[in-house]
Amino acid sequence: MKRIFSSIFLVAVLAVSFTTKPAQAQLDLRGAATLSTGGGGAAYVRDTDALFLNPGNLLLDDRGSRVVVTLGALQAYGGGSLLQFNHYTNNFTGGNLIAPADVDVMLDDWFGSNRKAHMRQVGVATDVVPLAFMFRTRHNWAAGMAVRSRTFNQVGVSRGLFELLLEGTDQTAQLPVNVDAQSMAITEISVAYSRLLPRYRFHFGIAPKLVLGHHYARGWLGSKLNLDDDAISHQLSYVTRIAGPLASDAADAFTLFEDSGFLSDAAAPDFGDPTSFIAGKGFGFDLGITNEFNNDLYFAFSFTDLGFVRWTQNADAVVSGTHEFQFGGLDVDLDRLNDEFDGDLGAYAEDVLTELVEGAYDTYERWPGAFTTSLPTAMHAGVSWHRMGGRLILNGGSSMALNTEAGNMSRVPSLHAGVSFSPGRRYSLPLRTGVRVGGGGAMTLGFGFGILTPVYDINIGLAATPRSDLVGGGARYMLAVSVANIRI
Repeated sequence: MKRIFSSIFLVAVLAVSFTTKPAQAQLDLRGAATLSTGGGGAAYVRDTDALFLNPGNLLLDDRGSRVVVTLGALQAYGGGSLLQFNHYTNNFTGGNLIAPADVDVMLDDWFGSNRKAHMRQVGVATDVVPLAFMFRTRHNWAAGMAVRSRTFNQVGVSRGLFELLLEGTDQTAQLPVNVDAQSMAITEISVAYSRLLPRYRFHFGIAPKLVLGHHYARGWLGSKLNLDDDAISHQLSYVTRIAGPLASDAADAFTLFEDSGFLSDAAAPDFGDPTSFIAGKGFGFDLGITNEFNNDLYFAFSFTDLGFVRWTQNADAVVSGTHEFQFGGLDVDLDRLNDEFDGDLGAYAEDVLTELVEGAYDTYERWPGAFTTSLPTAMHAGVSWHRMGGRLILNGGSSMALNTEAGNMSRVPSLHAGVSFSPGRRYSLPLRTGVRVGGGGAMTLGFGFGILTPVYDINIGLAATPRSDLVGGGARYMLAVSVANIRI
């Protein structure tokens, strides 16, 4: 049975590592210890951190504690594949003009082929856990509960936007100009249960959760800009979705025209009523399975954020058809120029272009009403090897996300490997380090430490890219702090 599980595990890791086109890379904010080791993984995570990455590990105990309570944990992420500082340093700091050929070389390296319309992302995210606790029984099962608030904000752009800015319209080209901007805030209330099957040493875990949505906004623009010496042609379509008590403010950033009526009837938030900040409700769950191959070696799989949110408060959408704007030059009507604009050619040109733009773009359908979005679903596989009585732990694994919701930023899976060493047992200062590659960013190094006592723990983790073009492309910076972990 163990050999079968190990074979399946190896196949899954290879699939996660090499299946790049349909996959997405997730932010992976999963605790200070996991962040410190580059990613930790589904086999490495323990205690209350297991509630969010692999609930199958709740029963696994390296410290001899029956109850663990976490009061206050914070994690933050910033970065993405769009942040490639080497291109800025090499091309924009010398004070020289960039030739079109140099622009093409830079954008080929940054975005890839213009024809594939690849998007590069940048985003920020936070993850706050005010309370989490778990307890282990002597009867091969464990349970836990947690409250977690999460925010995701990200934007992706295609190469065509940069090519247009750097080379202008004086060129013959077809440019993909695409934008995908997302923002979401949710709070989760989860419970978890884990069970050991002693005969095969399998740990199964599930963590269902109630999801309360606070706000959601997503604007997607897909377009092609055709340029030649005589004319400009722009084909586009766009979709905008907004929900939440503060959505009317966000709508201005996504709506192309003020007279669309988008969220014109949005209800203002009632600051005296906390429920007014609940814009949607949903359900989700995390699943995990871990095999103790022997007393030192663990293999694990997990799925996180399987679920949805149904957005109902101030929910609205604007969907366009496929529009085409064509401009072949300005034909001047001298009578109108003199009669309506007193010979002011600038005012006349602005008015004519405004009419052309509104006539081409200001056609849409408004779809007010509730809509449903998925949680940022992901799959994880990991292995951990425990030596020296658990004081030395080597871990590795891979993660990939399974949809394109906020929190999933790249089509490249991530691989990670790390090590943790605790010089003591009851009282210790564990040191952790690791590396992560892929996942829509350059190679990222992690480092962290903890202060462990029999009843109280503190953990701190940091991760950052030393160079934004080293083994991949894109800077990313992460911080995780867990200040109060109480053991009983």
